[in-house]
This record gives sequence, structure tokens and C-alpha cells, in this order.
Amino acid sequence: VDLGLPQDAFVLTGFHGSYKITPFVFDSWCRILKRVDRAVLWLGKVNSIAEDNLKKELEKRGISSQRLIFAEQEALRSDYLARHRCGDVFVDTFNYNAHSTAIDALWSGLPVLTLMGNYFSSRVGGSLLKSLELDELIAHNEREYIDIAIDLGNNKKKLDKIKTKLKELRTTSPLFNSS
Repeated sequence: VDLGLPQDAFVLTGFHGSYKITPFVFDSWCRILKRVDRAVLWLGKVNSIAEDNLKKELEKRGISSQRLIFAEQEALRSDYLARHRCGDVFVDTFNYNAHSTAIDALWSGLPVLTLMGNYFSSRVGGSLLKSLELDELIAHNEREYIDIAIDLGNNKKKLDKIKTKLKELRTTSPLFNSS
């Protein structure tokens, strides 16, 4: 299945509700795109107005709108989960972290990069990653979040090591042991 992703891209994945993409979050993602030449931002398809506005915001920041790709809704849950494996890093939102979406990403083997906040809604990503002993994906400020993403985008061996660890944790971690 052709998902519209460039062959050798570093795919920043964010299948969030569009209401979670605040200007602060989008600015952070744009800073990553500027520092990792082969990076693209892969978001869930929402509506044409939101998509056009996000593309315009990229262009305002001097980033080609071609680097923003929208994923179609998947009819089957199995296809939705499988699609995650085509991403490199799931980029979490800040004020309201991904909850079930982060679990889906992690279950699929897609590492989640999060920024730990001060409230429950902004600490879920950190809690999930701590339970998996993936503390290296938990940032405590915006700069650290951006630096971690840039490092992973430029260090394939490090990213592959995290993905391998996550794959192993899928069968051994209490997080995924529903019984």
C-alpha cells in the first residue's frame, strides 16, 4: 500500500486529534523539520481547512509543504495499527498527551517521544514510557524534546536499538499484559 511517504525519510508520526496541535507544538515540530533534512511530518487526515492551514504555516516558516503528509483514515483497526510501523518516531503533543493513541503506537513498535508536563493529561506519555523503561524518550522541556528528535533523526543505529527494545518489551512488559 502506498502511504505517500518518501523512501528514505525520517517520519515524525502524529495521529492526534487536530485540536491537540497547538501553535507551540507545531513550532516544535517545525524546528525538528528544519534540523533534520530528510524528516517529514505524517499526521492523521482531518479536514481540508486544517490541512491547508498547517501547510501554510509550514511555508511561513520556510519549510516546504511537501514535507507534511496526511494519512487517510483506516477502516480496519489492523490496518491502522500496521500503518504505525511505517513511522520512525511518534511525536506526542504537550498539554494533552496521546493516551490510547500512544498505546497503539507503542504496541505497533513505534517509539513515542513525549514532553512531560505538570498535569495528568500531560504526563500520560511519560508514565507509559517509564513503565517500558524508555526514559530516553521523555523530555522535560521543549529544547530537550527537539534535541531528542534530532538525535534520533540523525542516528539510525540509536533509533533501531530503541525499536528493537520496544519490540521485545511488547511480549514482556506489564504494560501490555492485560491479564
